[in-house]
Amino acid sequence: MTTSHSDEALAGDAAQGSRDKGTRSGADCAAADAWRKRLATVRTHLAFRGFELRESTGGPLLIVKWGLVREANSIEAAESFARQVGAQA
Repeated sequence: MTTSHSDEALAGDAAQGSRDKGTRSGADCAAADAWRKRLATVRTHLAFRGFELRESTGGPLLIVKWGLVREANSIEAAESFARQVGAQA
């Protein structure tokens, strides 16, 4: 294999690695976008019922009304609470 063939092979491998990273990043990005959309939907439905949905850093979601706080350990728990209070989530 000559130097030019070797360089082409390395360039091809680098391009393949970039495509793989892009695919994984794209899937991760899509999942994050779906989670943010779901969170925004729950937040909006709760707001119509007078609640505020807050994200805490590294902790649970916080549902707040009249100075009282309820923790939701997952988006599913927040959606369940929203249904309990009559919000359409």
